[in-house]
Amino acid sequence: MKYNTIGVLLTAVLGTAVIALPESVQADWSGDIEGGTVIQGDGQGSLVRFKMSNSERPLNQQFYADWVRGSGGSNSYKVGYEPQYWLTDQIYAFGDASLRTAKVEDIDQQTNLLAGLGIQLLNTATTSLYAEAGAGQTSTKFRTAGALDQDVDSTVARFGASQVLTDFFWLELDGDYSKSDEVKRTTGEAGISFGVSGGGAIKYTYRVRSTDVAGQEAIETTDSFVSFNYGF
Repeated sequence: MKYNTIGVLLTAVLGTAVIALPESVQADWSGDIEGGTVIQGDGQGSLVRFKMSNSERPLNQQFYADWVRGSGGSNSYKVGYEPQYWLTDQIYAFGDASLRTAKVEDIDQQTNLLAGLGIQLLNTATTSLYAEAGAGQTSTKFRTAGALDQDVDSTVARFGASQVLTDFFWLELDGDYSKSDEVKRTTGEAGISFGVSGGGAIKYTYRVRSTDVAGQEAIETTDSFVSFNYGF
């Protein structure tokens, strides 16, 4: 593997999570379930997303599972685990391990391993802003017979921000950039949520993705989500 430090850092973060597991079991966990419609061009599909997390320091953890069913009956799944270990009040080490499958992209199985450092730039009752940088590896197995499986090393930078506008409205912004020897990928998301009684929220998200393969014209796609989110 090109980035040997990835395995060291990821092992350290995951190892810390395992060591701290008895304590984290007693931590306050919260859940979040989201369901709605995905709109991409003239087609639309269904989205179901589930998340469990705790925010007690020094170790934060998040488990998540996504399911998207396309208009043509195609299914995409993704499950993942994201631990964070806080080194100071603002700086943390993070890991990100996920597994996904996407028939519409001809992907039978794709695993992602990522590790790096993050910084919490703002964290108030109404505003949050963070930035992360790391490195990782993506291994992809394709469904088509004869297609070449891939193991790709990459560097990653991403950020996230949220702003509470009123008691009922809040904004979220997320950006993600990854670069390997042959491919650059950029993703940007903007979402607005409207809180409703009972602890739920109606959310609209707009996403732009760009894929730039060496020697080819960049491919850009846009989609949007309208969903209902309920926390527990």
